[in-house]
Amino acid sequence: GEGSLKTGNWTVFHSGGDEHQGGVGFIVNDKILHRVKKFKAVNDRICHMELECRWFNVILINGYAPTEDKEDEIKDIFYENLENECDRIPTNKVKILLGDFNAKIGQEVEYRPTIGKESLHRTSNDNGTRLVNFATTRNMIISSTTFPNKDIHKETWVSPSGQIKNQIDHVVVDRRFKRCVMDVRSMRGSSAMSDHFIVRAKIKLRLSVEWRKKNVSIKRFNIEDLKNQEINIQYKNKLKETLRLTKSSNNVDNLWNEIENSVKTAAAEVLGFEERKSGKKWFDEQRNLRKVI
Repeated sequence: GEGSLKTGNWTVFHSGGDEHQGGVGFIVNDKILHRVKKFKAVNDRICHMELECRWFNVILINGYAPTEDKEDEIKDIFYENLENECDRIPTNKVKILLGDFNAKIGQEVEYRPTIGKESLHRTSNDNGTRLVNFATTRNMIISSTTFPNKDIHKETWVSPSGQIKNQIDHVVVDRRFKRCVMDVRSMRGSSAMSDHFIVRAKIKLRLSVEWRKKNVSIKRFNIEDLKNQEINIQYKNKLKETLRLTKSSNNVDNLWNEIENSVKTAAAEVLGFEERKSGKKWFDEQRNLRKVI
């Protein structure tokens, strides 16, 4: 079934069928539980969760692909469902695809840059090719193949005999956020009673410089007040006072900095700053002016 279950300091969000087979979900610590905006159980192979973050909302999509030996039709259905869910996610949200894709990703040159050079395997299996094709068409990269970790930290699954070890669990992100993924590695000894190791992804979302610049409000001195003779005299007197306090220097740069700071100090104290006007107010003022003319 689907729903959530509280256990200790954790909440389990799960999505599964009624036959007690398959199933996917998320385990969320109480410290970030308030950040969970939405959880959607799609079926026993796909679910996703939206986390409310500071700058962006993050969508985590958990996928459990059919095993390599399953019929093509079953695999096709899985990727069709996955594609439908991805298409519903707005482009202004960070999309991270993760889970057990039963996909061995190779080191084929033709698959770059969707894949990196650090895959555990040399050749992709059918599931691996499907995941690569899916990521390529959606402008995503398979981050779990890009970090030069030791093989023991790339292996995510081990056979019961311990002889066969594969990297079949992956983390896939939008290409524009690829630099936000700092590391992806399996945690040895953290198997949670499973033949899979826990895979840890370190992700650090950065706010682009361009975005920051667009949203920085610029303070401007209220220079219109200088037209008022009384305020103009106050400003000149204040400027003379602050300039007298400056330290003499033979260094041109230091002297200029002293003068600049004096001008800013006097302006801030006497003139103050302009009030920020909205575009609508400016438009209304222009319209009223035309009426007067």
